[in-house]
Amino acid sequence: MQAAQKLADWAKAGYLTEDANAIKWDDTPINFAKGEGVFMVGGTWWAAQLRDEMGDRVGFMTPPPAQAGGPPVTMGGESIPFSITSKSRNADVAAAYINFLTSPEAMDVSVETGNLPVLDPPSKQPQGTLMQEIFQAWKRLSETDGITPYLDYATPTLADAYGGPLQELVAGRTGA
Repeated sequence: MQAAQKLADWAKAGYLTEDANAIKWDDTPINFAKGEGVFMVGGTWWAAQLRDEMGDRVGFMTPPPAQAGGPPVTMGGESIPFSITSKSRNADVAAAYINFLTSPEAMDVSVETGNLPVLDPPSKQPQGTLMQEIFQAWKRLSETDGITPYLDYATPTLADAYGGPLQELVAGRTGA
């Protein structure tokens, strides 16, 4: 309730763009890179795009902790789980692909392409301030057990059930 009230307060105070509900999700980093907004709430999957468009004029931070000085906590995940059906005609090929995705080489490719690897990369290190800040935050979150699952992992329909009321809140049509 406190977080919902804070979001409603931010929207009312003009901290969010007036037409926030009308902006396509994929336009968020484009608009942010053009200088629209002070901060952007999103995920590390946009880091490479923002790095390429903004260089060292963009940074990263986790959400502030509920208690000042407390450990960071945020939603996240190491991708989606992979599995191979027992009826697969190409189980060996699927297993080889999963083995590659979790290999040291794949972790280096993740770093090279501006993504966050799920395992420590053996030889590549992030380039630029943004990626270094993301890696430091990921390390801190991992060390303090500060990663919670994405909300939409709870049920197949949670994103739809949650999205509409959240838009109503941001628009000022409902309270927290």
